[in-house]
Amino acid sequence: MRPSSLYFDCTFAVFNGWRWNKLCKTVAHFLGNKKSLPLFYIVFWSNSLFTLDDVEKVIRFYFASQILNALVGIYKYFVLGLFSDDFGGGIFWGGGGLNPFCLLLLCFYSSLYFAKKTTFKKFAVIIAATFMLGAMAEEKMMLMLAVLCIILSALINQYVEKGLTVRKLGILVGLLLGFVVVINLVDRLAPDMLKILFNKKNFMDYATATFDEGYRIPRVGSFQVINNLFLRTPIKEWFGLGIGNCDTSAFSFFQSDFYRAYGDYNYRWFTNQWTYLECGIGGFGLYVFFFITLIITLLAKLKGILMRFGHI
Repeated sequence: MRPSSLYFDCTFAVFNGWRWNKLCKTVAHFLGNKKSLPLFYIVFWSNSLFTLDDVEKVIRFYFASQILNALVGIYKYFVLGLFSDDFGGGIFWGGGGLNPFCLLLLCFYSSLYFAKKTTFKKFAVIIAATFMLGAMAEEKMMLMLAVLCIILSALINQYVEKGLTVRKLGILVGLLLGFVVVINLVDRLAPDMLKILFNKKNFMDYATATFDEGYRIPRVGSFQVINNLFLRTPIKEWFGLGIGNCDTSAFSFFQSDFYRAYGDYNYRWFTNQWTYLECGIGGFGLYVFFFITLIITLLAKLKGILMRFGHI
């Protein structure tokens, strides 16, 4: 297996979202196993031939897709008048596809720009498209996470490259000006969003709200609600209901019994909710720990490479 295969596994699998997920799980089910574990083997080994050059091609493809996404979103919002709930999600039917696509692309281009591997124009296009689509689709969490993505990328760049430079000052000023522009953009497209995002009480009411149609499990505080509803014993709280036991599929005969009974709780809308349901505290903790160790390892390796070649 080529060294870059794991990197491409993460990139390709996440970017393709639930569609790739459904396809792989359908194949796995067809082979006779109704659990999701074979998905990971299929994704991992099927990507073993890809290289970092292929990753760059994928990123360029999705950059072009984001431009199309923004144009479709503008058409739906200003021409068709679809400016409520998830109707402004561009080429996606709703936030379930729009959010991960925009945020992952923003993470990639933030990192590329701060590492001097892409132009400011491309970075600005991705930022503008992300915040515009988020405002038109009224995706409040997406806007907050987008700001967090940019801040984290800037902090990582600061950690890797020590010392204050003109470029860093320019980036800082650009981020501040960009933030002002974004606030004005959101205020023009969805003014009610600012009342939620910048008011603690309104935001907590929004984050903890539940509805009979839609968010039956709140965004914040979901683990305790899941414990009370489904994981009622300590062993289940620690280990969940089992990988694949809360899963679903485009084909009804592949859906889990749990999803048939409780799918209307829409726990599949949030990765943290269905991961916690299936894996409990232990599994979700390992899930988070994986990304923490990955970030620490990559930062250490990157800093070591830069020191070796005298860039810092």
